[in-house]
Amino acid sequence: MFDARMCPRQKPKSSTAADAARAMNPLFVVEAQENRVGPETENIYTDDFFEKLDGVANALDNVDASELGRRRWTAIPLGKIQEK
Repeated sequence: MFDARMCPRQKPKSSTAADAARAMNPLFVVEAQENRVGPETENIYTDDFFEKLDGVANALDNVDASELGRRRWTAIPLGKIQEK
């Protein structure tokens, strides 16, 4: 189990989570994303970006990011893990 509260302060939560996933399963392919999710990164997190994925794990820290995530991930059927 991964607990985001245990992340080192000097390292992004996404990188720590990716390292933890790899430690649990070295064959697991994961890429940590460190861009802020929001209107300013819709050119990065496009439908094409999401269509290439098998699943998404997120821990979004703001309302804009959560809303964007809901719109994107309901349009494209992906496995999802979301921190509450």
